[in-house]
Amino acid sequence: MIYTVTLNPALDIIYTSNDFNMESYTPSDTTYKFPGGKALNVTRMLAKLNVPSIATGFLGGFTGDFVQKFLTDVEIYNEFIEIEDDTRINVRLRTKDKNVTIAGVNPSVPERAIQDLLFLLAQIREGDILVMGGSIPKNVSPDIYSRIAEICKSNKAEFVVDVPPQQMLDLLKYKPLLIKPNIENLAHMFDLDEITNELDIIKYGNKCIGLGAKNVIVSVGEDGAYLFTEKGEAFRSYGVKGKEVNSFNSRDAMIGGFLAVYMKTQDPMESFRMASACASATAFVEDLADMNLTEEIYDETIVEEIKLS
Repeated sequence: MIYTVTLNPALDIIYTSNDFNMESYTPSDTTYKFPGGKALNVTRMLAKLNVPSIATGFLGGFTGDFVQKFLTDVEIYNEFIEIEDDTRINVRLRTKDKNVTIAGVNPSVPERAIQDLLFLLAQIREGDILVMGGSIPKNVSPDIYSRIAEICKSNKAEFVVDVPPQQMLDLLKYKPLLIKPNIENLAHMFDLDEITNELDIIKYGNKCIGLGAKNVIVSVGEDGAYLFTEKGEAFRSYGVKGKEVNSFNSRDAMIGGFLAVYMKTQDPMESFRMASACASATAFVEDLADMNLTEEIYDETIVEEIKLS
C-alpha cells in the first residue's frame, strides 16, 4: 500500500481573470477549489491512475472539512488527524500574463496530534511505500520527517521525499526510494546559487545517489527531467509540447506517476516515463490530468539513456 503524509495541507482556491487591477477591484472569470499539498496531490494523481493509497496528515476547521469531504466524495481513503486550527487557504490568481500565489497562515499542531500521527504510521510494513511532501506547520519540530523516516526504516518500508532542500539532504542517510528536487532545489541542497548546465545536473544528481538516495528525479520545467538510479544509470525525458495552463501541480503528479508504475514493475526507467507523462499532462489542465490525457501524453513521451563516462 502507498501512504501519503501531508503535514500542512491546504484548500487551494484558484481565480482566473483577464486582467489584474493592482489598485482596487479585480473580477474573476472562473473559480476552482481543490485540496492542496504535495503529498495529498500525489494521492489524488494516483487515484486518477486507478492506484489506491491512504492519505493522512493534519486537518482542521471548515477548510479541513472541505478537504476531507472532497477526498471522500471521489473515494480516496483518508485517515487524517484532527486539529483545532483551520487548515490553511492558499489563493492563486492567474491572468494571461501573471500567476500570483498568496500562501495562507500555517496552523498550529499540538504534540498530541503529532503522537497520534506517528502511532498511525507505525502500522506500515515491508512492501509499503510512504510519501512525505510539503512544508511543516507551526509548532512542529523540523525533525518530524526524520522521525517518520526512522519508522519506515524500522518497519522495512520504502519512502519518497519531496520536502524543502535542507531536510531532503538530511533524509538521504535513510536511503529513500525516490527524491524529487527541481533544479533550484538541487542547487540549494549543496549551497549553490544555481545550476546552469547538464554536467552539473548529472554531477549533483549522482551525488544524491552517493549519499543514499535509490532514485533521483530532477525536473527542469518545460524542458523535462532527469532520472538517476542506484545502479549508476542516468536518463533524460523531454517535455511534451502543448499549451500550458498551470504547472503548479506537475511535480506532485510526477511522483504519483512514478509510483503508479513502480508498485507493479519496480522498473525505474518505465516509472520515470510515466512520471514525465503525468507532469506534462498536468501542466495542460487546471488541476491534475486524468487517465485519458495521461495515456495520450505517455505515447508522446521520449526517454533516452545518458551514457556516463
